Amino acid sequence: MPIYALGDLSPRIHPEAFVHPDAVAFPQRWQGRRYWVSATPYPTGNPKYENPSIYQGYTSRQMLPPAGVNNPLAQPGAIGGYLSDPDMLYDPDRNELRMYYRQTAGTSDLLFMMTSQNGVQWSAPQRVFTGMRYELISPAIVRESASSWRMWSVYAVAQGALSIGGFNFGQGGSSVQKNHVAVGRIPKGAYVEQEVAIATRRR
Repeated sequence: MPIYALGDLSPRIHPEAFVHPDAVAFPQRWQGRRYWVSATPYPTGNPKYENPSIYQGYTSRQMLPPAGVNNPLAQPGAIGGYLSDPDMLYDPDRNELRMYYRQTAGTSDLLFMMTSQNGVQWSAPQRVFTGMRYELISPAIVRESASSWRMWSVYAVAQGALSIGGFNFGQGGSSVQKNHVAVGRIPKGAYVEQEVAIATRRR
């Protein structure tokens, strides 16, 4: 897929060097394009370039930065750390795109939001949520209604060794299984998480 990283056609970064893609696909076109995609360049695993960027296309196999956009849309700035995991969706009530992304700095994960009514001019990043480091990996935001937005994320806190109390062995058409091989326990306990709603401020 021909995606260009830096807002022009040079240098070109191989498609495999892009991570965290998220797309909004319109039934018809929005601002002249059907597909709007957020992604982060990640050449050779270098977080320096892992910054939220925007692409568009007539088809799912043709993605270029919108005319007038100089990717990336955001960089770490004074907070430092690195950016990752953009999530994009469309708000029909305001006729705008929303892009959320994660910033990891120090002991915290920060969730920022930017909005655009044409895909080219974007608002300044606005912090909408703060969590512990590695608590907001791969956020996924869903619009339930005009006043309700919900977020899911991966909480990757290390919780210790995993003990599996079963096995499954097979050879020559015969097999032996004891207990469950897909169920385990974490000695000394583990964190139990629950879903939380996220409220985003409106301009």
